[in-house]
Amino acid sequence: MFTRKSIDIDGELISYIEENNNKPKILFLHGFASSGESAQQLYNIKNRTYDIIALDFPGCGHSSTKKPISIEYYQFIAKRFAQEMNLKDFIVIGHSLGGASALYLLNEKVAKKAILGAPINYDMLHSTSQKVKQKWLLPDNLQQAYESMDSLVFADKLGYKNNLNKTAERFFNFMSIRKPAFLDMVINEILNPSYLENNIKSLYLQRNDYEFIIGEKDLFVTYNSIMSVAVENNKKVHSLPDCGHALFFEKPEEINKIIEDIVKEVY
Repeated sequence: MFTRKSIDIDGELISYIEENNNKPKILFLHGFASSGESAQQLYNIKNRTYDIIALDFPGCGHSSTKKPISIEYYQFIAKRFAQEMNLKDFIVIGHSLGGASALYLLNEKVAKKAILGAPINYDMLHSTSQKVKQKWLLPDNLQQAYESMDSLVFADKLGYKNNLNKTAERFFNFMSIRKPAFLDMVINEILNPSYLENNIKSLYLQRNDYEFIIGEKDLFVTYNSIMSVAVENNKKVHSLPDCGHALFFEKPEEINKIIEDIVKEVY
């Protein structure tokens, strides 16, 4: 059973959910403009051998937005959160943008192992243009929001495709309010080749204990980009066929099996 709580981190009110079943605790770090609840289909699986704790980054979910948002600020929040929660020798899962913070925790020796689900990486702009990704992340109109949400999921699970209009409208309304807060991070970090090469690449090159999960049909972070990074750094890849960027929504059972196997190895 999950409970929602909040904690003050340097003046930022960070909301989070956690379960306490006396099992190894895994920290889940969500992706861009998402929330800790984005892996709900995974959380719904019964008899897992691990507990989840998942925060909402500033500007997302139920958390506040007191300071300018950046990847570095998210990394700072993630580290302080882990320390405040007294998490030690734990596994961290980072999805998409959350991968940058997951790697940071690993390299700072705060986390023991990182599982990176379709993470932001230094090779990801080679297949999809910056302009396409920008309109998906920061849509200027409802049509762009529709394209973004349609591209997010490959399979039509739980009637997702039938509800695209409503999903796109919610996303567009959210971004219409939050775009000013996210704009700098998107333009100057997420979609900036120089930032990816100079800041994100260094997180991977430390080559600590991490491995990848990637959907073979992912349009946001492509399978080929992950394979390129994995080969360069000699890391394991778990590939999911017929799966897009919304890994935890589309393939929760398969991902749970991967996590369960890693938990056995680590603990």
